[in-house]
Amino acid sequence: MTPPKFVGIENYILALKDPLFYHSLLITFEFAFLSQLITMIIGLSLALAANSGLRGKGIFRIVYFLPVVTSSVAISLMWAYMFDPIYGVLNSFIKLFGFAPQPWIFSSKEALLSIIVMTVWQWAGYHMFIFLSGLQAIPDEYYKAAVIDSAGPIKRFFKITLPLLKPTILFVFVLATIGGLQIFTPIYIMTSGGPNYSTYTLMYYIYQQAFHFLKFGYADAVAVLFLAVTGAIIGVEAIWLRKGGLTYYGQKA
Repeated sequence: MTPPKFVGIENYILALKDPLFYHSLLITFEFAFLSQLITMIIGLSLALAANSGLRGKGIFRIVYFLPVVTSSVAISLMWAYMFDPIYGVLNSFIKLFGFAPQPWIFSSKEALLSIIVMTVWQWAGYHMFIFLSGLQAIPDEYYKAAVIDSAGPIKRFFKITLPLLKPTILFVFVLATIGGLQIFTPIYIMTSGGPNYSTYTLMYYIYQQAFHFLKFGYADAVAVLFLAVTGAIIGVEAIWLRKGGLTYYGQKA
């Protein structure tokens, strides 16, 4: 067995010269941004519904939280079957409305979007609970004062709810960013980075370099670069949200 050899920053230079590294980084950013945005919007919408006078909201909360506590492997296998172009449930469902069957994860144009749909379904309930705790921490006095001032539901949401949720939004932003950038299990089980590298995320790139090609030093270097990129993105998000100018009734949130 050849003993380890110190190569300095050679692995970092090789990574920065590899087009596949940049491609996987781009795919990871695209996935993280879209899944984060959609999941946060749906999670906040579900939280607003659960925080209202909705009937059966206890069951509503349980149903949307079930995917969160279910194994990612099991969920990936279930959705892989649902995405099957011949026997899948989704194609059988859309046929009822006259739509043509779709290739889903077997198409380079639809594979990443299909993974995003599955991820949003899995994590929207988790974000819902976090947003719900933030909503319930907002004092009712603000809403009562707004009603007296004749502020409608939309104005109350943008002038009171959204600004006072800023700490919660920051927390969810960070969680969603980390989760989106670290996506691996669905890619490994459902697409293996394909078709045509359309779902080839950076985590899958690191996995292949380490365990397929046994380039452990190179994979470690890419992981360090990935950590630096993740930290930079989270830092920018935190600064942007803290200085984003969200105010409620003329006051800083």
